[in-house]
Amino acid sequence: MTDQPTIVIPEKIKVQMQMQAYLDRSVDYYIFARKSVMLGVVPVGGTLFHIAVEMLLHAGLSVKYSQTDLERKFSKHELPVMWLEFKSLFSGAKLSGFDKFVNHHRQWKELRYPKSKSSASTIFFGRTKPDPEVMKRNMANFPQCKIQLEINLEEMDEFIMTIIHAIGINPDHIKIHLQRSAELLDMYLVENLHPLFSKDPVVNSTSILL
Repeated sequence: MTDQPTIVIPEKIKVQMQMQAYLDRSVDYYIFARKSVMLGVVPVGGTLFHIAVEMLLHAGLSVKYSQTDLERKFSKHELPVMWLEFKSLFSGAKLSGFDKFVNHHRQWKELRYPKSKSSASTIFFGRTKPDPEVMKRNMANFPQCKIQLEINLEEMDEFIMTIIHAIGINPDHIKIHLQRSAELLDMYLVENLHPLFSKDPVVNSTSILL
């Protein structure tokens, strides 16, 4: 019996396959994070968004790290640590404006599992960015809360859009992923002030990177 030839997958293809796996998971978490926030289902919405951001950053970090290396280096799920490395890889994207956003949203990890301190938390949520002064006064009304979090669709969508562009991901690749269900596509587009694409036309094929 003749031995079957070994199929060697080019490194570039391996990287893109890993990026796609993380990207697809990120999009799914993100879609349902949006829906949860719209319904006021918190902290679930924030927790889902934390995972979505983590998976999306991993998609970008895949240009440097293998799956094993990602699991080892970022095993504590700390967004600021991933963010610092991500910014060093995509330094031309001018991402420092999101430093406060990322550091703020790292706190959702603290509420992922029920703990005694999770009861000492307050969460504000909405569709658009709140007025900073109003938000400051609102949070001042709950000084006893150890964890004070705010989440809104506008900032979520703006961040995801920016990171997708920074990595160089083809938006049509995400659209194809969501087109499998009209409801999923609508869940992404509804009240999205920073959409990557419009509902029409239908996309049939595309590459993951531009």
